Amino acid sequence: MKNTTKKPRTAAITASYSGLGFELSRLLLANGYHLICIDRNEVKSAETRQKLLSEYPQAAISSVITNMASPTSITQASEKILKMIDELHLLFHVAGAATAQKQLSDRGNELHFEVNTLGPIALTKALRPVLSASSNAVVVAVGSSAMKMTKVLNVASLANPSTFRKMSGPYAQSKLAITTAFVAMSESYKADNILLRIVDPGPSKTAMSASDAMPWFVRLIRRWFPLPHIGAQKIFSAGQSKKYGTETGIYIERDAIAKLPSAAIDRATQSALMTLIEECEQASSKAAP
Repeated sequence: MKNTTKKPRTAAITASYSGLGFELSRLLLANGYHLICIDRNEVKSAETRQKLLSEYPQAAISSVITNMASPTSITQASEKILKMIDELHLLFHVAGAATAQKQLSDRGNELHFEVNTLGPIALTKALRPVLSASSNAVVVAVGSSAMKMTKVLNVASLANPSTFRKMSGPYAQSKLAITTAFVAMSESYKADNILLRIVDPGPSKTAMSASDAMPWFVRLIRRWFPLPHIGAQKIFSAGQSKKYGTETGIYIERDAIAKLPSAAIDRATQSALMTLIEECEQASSKAAP
C-alpha cells in the first residue's frame, strides 16, 4: 500500500522570542509546521522553545544561534541548517534593529542597514538550496510603512550616513533598501520556485515600539497599538495566504498588495543597491578567517 502521509513542512524564523516572532511561532506550530528558530540570544531562545513546547508538546522545534549583524555568524548558522533539513518551505525575517543613535556593526556598517537589509539577504542567499528544493517556498521580510517617510533611497550613504534621525532616518532607509533588494532579486528567485515578499505588520505593542529608538510621538500613542498577535497574523498571511498566489516582489500592507515605493522599482536604484550589497559581501569574505 502506498504511503500517503504528507511530509511535514518546515518554517524558519529569526527572532522567535520577540513579540511578533513568538506569536508567529505559535501560528506556525498551530498549523503543523516544523520550526527552526534562528535567534541571537541562546538563553532566550531556549526559554521560548520551552514555552512553545508547553503549548505544543508534540512540536518539532530546533534552535540555531546567530547574530544577524555578523556575516560569519550567519554563514555558520546557515551551514547548520543545511545539514538539518532538505527542504525549507517558509522563511520569515522578523529580526530587526532600531537604535536611538547611530551605531556601527563590527565590520563598520550602519547597524540598521546591517541587520535590516544585509542580514536577511545573506541568510536568504545561504538557504537558497533548501528553499528551492521545496518547490514552492516563500520568503517574507518584515518591512515597515516608515519607508514612505523617505522618497529617495540614498544608496551611497546606507553603509555610513552622515546624519541620524529616529525612525525616518537610517531605519526607514534600511526598510526601503530591503524592499528594493527583494524586488530586484524576485525574478531570479522565482526561477528557483522561491517567492520573495515584504509585509508591513502595522504598529504593535512590542518592546521596540516602547524603546528610545522611537520618536516621542510614537511612544505617546503606543498604548493604542494592537497586541503582537495581530501583526503576527499579517506576517503569517503574507507567507501562507492563497490570495497572493504566485506573486513575488510584492509589498503587502493591511492584508493587501500595496503600491511599491517608486525607489523600489527604479532600475538604476536597484542596480546601485545590488552593487553595494555585493561589495559588502566581497569585503566580508575577504575579512573572514
